[in-house]
Amino acid sequence: MTYCNTRFSRAWLKSKFGVDLRVLSFAEVPVNGSLKVNTLAANHPSFIYNALSQLEKGSQPTDKQMLLLMRIMQQDLIAANWQADMGKNPSSDPREVLELCKRRWTDPAKQTEICELTQEQLFDKTPDEAAKLCATLPKPSPFLEKAMASELDAELDWIRTSLGALDGRASRYSVEPSPTAPSVSEGGNNRAI
Repeated sequence: MTYCNTRFSRAWLKSKFGVDLRVLSFAEVPVNGSLKVNTLAANHPSFIYNALSQLEKGSQPTDKQMLLLMRIMQQDLIAANWQADMGKNPSSDPREVLELCKRRWTDPAKQTEICELTQEQLFDKTPDEAAKLCATLPKPSPFLEKAMASELDAELDWIRTSLGALDGRASRYSVEPSPTAPSVSEGGNNRAI
């Protein structure tokens, strides 16, 4: 059991084994004849921080930016949950475990917890401060709806692309947003990523 968490790793898997993985997609990767390794694609551990650095600066993110950051946190929680569950019971069906993890972390009841974790981890809020900031979220949030998740995922793909081959680590080169890239900003032609 393994999971790959960089664009380079995913590109290598594709070129070496013909396996094309996107974040939270699963495959059995044939590595040596009949030996297959259960593999889940995940975000690079620093991706959430680097995505934050691509967004407009401010003491608090816009609602749209917060939804984007919560989506990354949700993906990270699903991947970590899958890895922990598979580690506890490696003989489990990895696809079933992944579906259970997805259901667990896309449950509207988890929305507040995801928001609080995002506030604490990215904005250095105390648990009490995070709880107050997240108490105003509508129930359920649009980020849990499939259409909104797809829109957020498209924006996350653009951020991954804009970060380049370093997949989230600091680059020596500045990245100018493409004129056709989706905007995370909620205001007019303002470029937020």
